[in-house]
Amino acid sequence: MRPDSQLRFALKTLAWLPACVALWYVTGAAQSVLLADPARALVNAFFPHLVQRVSPSQSALVFETTIRILEQGRLLEVLPEVDPRVYTCGVPLFLALMLASRARLRMAAIGAVALVAVQALGIAADFLAQVGVRMGPDVAARAAITHGEAQVIAFAYQFGSLILPTLAPVALWIACNPAILRRSASTAHGALALERNVP
Repeated sequence: MRPDSQLRFALKTLAWLPACVALWYVTGAAQSVLLADPARALVNAFFPHLVQRVSPSQSALVFETTIRILEQGRLLEVLPEVDPRVYTCGVPLFLALMLASRARLRMAAIGAVALVAVQALGIAADFLAQVGVRMGPDVAARAAITHGEAQVIAFAYQFGSLILPTLAPVALWIACNPAILRRSASTAHGALALERNVP
């Protein structure tokens, strides 16, 4: 892309962003429902039978676990909650980028499905960080999470909550629009060749 084209594209993306944020906000409940089963499946793939069900509740996903703890003479079920908005906040950016680049609907749908997988991974890591690290060693032991696994989970949680929500949408947009990447590479190569030829 030439500098003027890049500026126009950035302005188009910014113009689309408010509408995309509004759409993301009003469809939050539907997104939570969509993410519940993939998140449960991911957790149980690594720790079988740990999660019985994941239920949307207002702005959170409630994980119904098989972990029981004794507190004040009562056996209580551990029910961690995860706010899915932390992990879906990149959806508006992805949609704005796709709309600004006039991407095909099929490619946008493929990217959206890929985003669901990334978001479910972040939510699963958040849940595991709660039971494996933040709730203490007793809960971690009942979840059969070792110290080494807890360290890996802590890293996955940091990566999934701080990096993936913003990096994944941009990476997926690039993957869905390879022509844009080729044009940018061609422009950069041409500029480099021109600099080399300037005396």
